Amino acid sequence: MKRQDSIFQSAPDSRKVCGYEIKKMPIGAFLKASVKMQEIPAQLMDAVFPGEELGQVFTRFQSLNKESFQDILIRAITALPMQIISLFSELSGIPEDALENDERIGLSGLAGMILAWIEVNDLENFTGSVRTISQKVRTLYGERITGSKT
Repeated sequence: MKRQDSIFQSAPDSRKVCGYEIKKMPIGAFLKASVKMQEIPAQLMDAVFPGEELGQVFTRFQSLNKESFQDILIRAITALPMQIISLFSELSGIPEDALENDERIGLSGLAGMILAWIEVNDLENFTGSVRTISQKVRTLYGERITGSKT
């Protein structure tokens, strides 16, 4: 059996966590969700620093004191979970309302669901494969530029 075949067989097709089925995600759905991932930093900045330009944010950090740090931290703590829930809803297909309000889930349940999603979608092997491909492309690109093999 080839190594690649064993990689694909190692990830389960689905797992049930907190009464919800966590399934493998089609690549198209992942690409759609990646657009949402790219929006999170800007949305988080808007929530933590409403109406402020980047220069104003830097100025605020230069004059940071205990009270202003606590204010920023509280806004980030309240904004980030909503971003995580929204993104995980997109990734998993579980409605945001269920993630927010189903008593079976809670914080540890959400963490378990995210871990199950990572396992079912074999994200660890995917990121390892992307890293390998990236290294090979850099090597090939370097050979093409220098005209020699490294």
